[in-house]
Amino acid sequence: MKQVIVLLSVFIFVMGSISTALAYDVTLELTNDDDGIYMLDETVTANVVMSGLPEGFAPGLYVWLMDLTFDETILELKDPEVYFVYGADWQNSYTVPGVFGDLAVTGSNDVYGGIHGTTELISTIEFTVIGTGDFTVSMMQHDDSGMNNMLADQTMIDSELVFYGDSATAAAVPVPGAVLLMGSGLLALVGIRRKKA
Repeated sequence: MKQVIVLLSVFIFVMGSISTALAYDVTLELTNDDDGIYMLDETVTANVVMSGLPEGFAPGLYVWLMDLTFDETILELKDPEVYFVYGADWQNSYTVPGVFGDLAVTGSNDVYGGIHGTTELISTIEFTVIGTGDFTVSMMQHDDSGMNNMLADQTMIDSELVFYGDSATAAAVPVPGAVLLMGSGLLALVGIRRKKA
């Protein structure tokens, strides 16, 4: 009985290690929002970071093709061809009018062995705030029937990608300014009432 328990424990540990090793996190992080609130015409910067890329002699990320989603009524993409770390560029693939802007990232690393690292920056993207409201920016699996993400040894990793986005709010008036404005207005009203009395 003890042997069976030991074997089961080893099996669970090994399977857990394998499943952990086969997860590649793609995280889009908004990097310049201290309080999570952006103003009209402000620049929103987002870093796309990929985690779990094999290091050492293991093959790293070589080609990737992902979609970017954001609310086009609130954000506008700025000069996308400038912001790619590994020489990639945007291809306009499709758009859902008035809701999301979907763009594809394509590229490859010229260095043999691909991109390695546990938190590797693969792109920096900038937007301009053009509207107000809550918004989320995220990457997602490219929407077609093919496999789009490959390690340097030609292993396809699409099914192991896990995507995380980031959210914030775009406001027309800075919140502290709005509170001060409302507060001063209320004080003025109280002063006028007292004067009349």
